[in-house]
Amino acid sequence: MTVNEDIARQLHKLLTQSESVLSLYYDKSSWPKIDVTLSQLAEQFTRLYRQAPNALHAHLHFISVPFRHSTNVLVKQSVVLCMLGYAHGYTEQMIHELLVAGFASVLCANREYDKQATDKPLSKVESQKLKLRHQLAVKVLDAGQLKSPQITRILARLSGYELSISRKSNTPLYDNVTLLVAIATQIANALMKKHQRASLPAVIKQLYLNNTHTFVQASLQLVARQLAAYPAGAVQQHQGNQALLLCEEDKHAILAIIESGKITRLIKTQRRHPQRYQAVRVSDAQLLYRVWSRIPPQPLATTSDQMTEALHVVEQLGGENFSSFRAIEKTIAPFREIETALSQAARLYNREAQKGANLRHCLTMVGLDAAALLCQRVLVEQLIVQLKHPFAKDIWHKYQLFAQVLAALVQQNYGHHYEHILSPVSAAIAFMLKHHSVDIKRFVHTSECADNPHPVSLANLYGFVAFDEEAFKHYFHNHFANSDAHRAFEQSELYRKSKLKGLSLTFTAVKILTLQISDANFQTSAWQRQVLDDQAKLHDWQSLNALLAHLQSLGLYNLIE
Repeated sequence: MTVNEDIARQLHKLLTQSESVLSLYYDKSSWPKIDVTLSQLAEQFTRLYRQAPNALHAHLHFISVPFRHSTNVLVKQSVVLCMLGYAHGYTEQMIHELLVAGFASVLCANREYDKQATDKPLSKVESQKLKLRHQLAVKVLDAGQLKSPQITRILARLSGYELSISRKSNTPLYDNVTLLVAIATQIANALMKKHQRASLPAVIKQLYLNNTHTFVQASLQLVARQLAAYPAGAVQQHQGNQALLLCEEDKHAILAIIESGKITRLIKTQRRHPQRYQAVRVSDAQLLYRVWSRIPPQPLATTSDQMTEALHVVEQLGGENFSSFRAIEKTIAPFREIETALSQAARLYNREAQKGANLRHCLTMVGLDAAALLCQRVLVEQLIVQLKHPFAKDIWHKYQLFAQVLAALVQQNYGHHYEHILSPVSAAIAFMLKHHSVDIKRFVHTSECADNPHPVSLANLYGFVAFDEEAFKHYFHNHFANSDAHRAFEQSELYRKSKLKGLSLTFTAVKILTLQISDANFQTSAWQRQVLDDQAKLHDWQSLNALLAHLQSLGLYNLIE
């Protein structure tokens, strides 16, 4: 057996710090730094989950006697969130935010959780506190100057979502991020029920049957697959003794033989016995942490992330002047899978609407002046289609919606001019995925006042106020300084209304029209209506009404799952 003392040490530290974090609510002097403490704990969970998923999966089935009931709930909830986050393929930043929201949901009522677990009746004040725990958590996090509005949004909706997925209310489930925390909370509480305690597979099955929401069902399927891939914690009989599965590797399984609640020995076997999952009360420190120092490391299997490299290529395609098709082919060489999508996109450039036979044929059909921009657009579209994000479908749909409105306004859906003005939009989407992935929401942000000196932003379409100005400016100046279209789009995002002109006003008009389609309650200001009128005339529409009638005929809509 290999020695991996660091895993045992990390596991012990993780459990003890999870317990100590729950005391922070009762120490107001710790509130100003609570966001730092919770972020550090989230980082510990993700690091250990990547290194030893089996060790944490086993704790889903343990009732850790040395720790409080609320600590057990918090640990189980956090492990399920790690399972969901990594199985969905989300970024570390996204998983950390889910974990911090999960910690906060337990933080402010942990004593009430503990009291309930002992079957003691709660007082009226305690019951109210348990009911309002999420609002109290928002207050505590605000005191810590939490920089993530997403965590606040999760907590604001969490109670309704928990009730809805347990079939106790009919709250509409639009926010997938909040759904993930609600799923983890429901699973953790079910595993810790004192009476009629169910196994993890039974809890997953019941939640699956209770819900018809596709995202909930897909997430539960992923939890089941993660459990099957790292099945630690399963109980079986081995030669008349109770044995606990610690890990499976190749054709072998490592089992811990348990007698009187303690490990007597470890065995390595090729024989498979019927196994089941059940709650196991554990007070033995050997089983809680130390045994994992003797288990061969079996780190989490993750897929390679091409996002960073793809975004770099997107920047090259939009910011460089290519002198040959070969130079373009060399730039996109790491992403041969976009050839199929390119062949479809190039059909618009063929009089007979035939797709390209190969990559070079696609590029020559398009022409050198537009080929790099088309490749950039197709690569961004492929990134969005393959995106691992709670709102991936919504991001893709709104990008398509924006492109359709742009094509309708300029009365052109292919050619160099179209690719030229769509290219900055693709670049902005790439920037958003890289810098604002945790800010993206389902509903649009439409709180602009009539006297706001700035026009609407593409960020509003994706649910947040604006792009990070300095990072956005740096990104566009560094990669697209020589492009008039990119400069115009940057101006449409950062300039005051009074300074906008030319193409920047066209981009502003498309944003306004897209927001109108995406939000029935969006009301245009007098300045916005004037921009729409001017742009309709500029692009040879008889009137703004004619343009709006054409958009309506296209059947454009906002995606609500």
